[in-house]
Amino acid sequence: MNQSMKRIKIACIADLVVGVVTVVLGVIAIVSNPLSVSHYMLTLVGVTGAYLGLRGSIWANVPSNAKRIRDTSSVMVLVEFVASIFVVMPPVRADRNTVYMILVLLVLALALVSFANARQVVAAQKAK
Repeated sequence: MNQSMKRIKIACIADLVVGVVTVVLGVIAIVSNPLSVSHYMLTLVGVTGAYLGLRGSIWANVPSNAKRIRDTSSVMVLVEFVASIFVVMPPVRADRNTVYMILVLLVLALALVSFANARQVVAAQKAK
């Protein structure tokens, strides 16, 4: 396993851990206030982060799966970015929880790292 694939695997495992924590906090937030859209978006970001973390860490074992990781992480980055808007800037006047914002931005950043590393591996594979 080359260094780029190791970085992808580490980023995906970190994304899995942060995604699961975000899902747990999102479900707790939904139970406490089921009418808040930002809590549902928090849970959506956690689910997408956990999915990318799980699938990406499995796919990272084979270097030829870098294209699959790149494509999946690009979709996840887009979904997480749109959902993070609702968490960082809620549509209804609500209290913004700093922990939720940090978790959402961390999941988004880890997905971007996975995308960038996978893109680098795919470019290196095409150059060969």
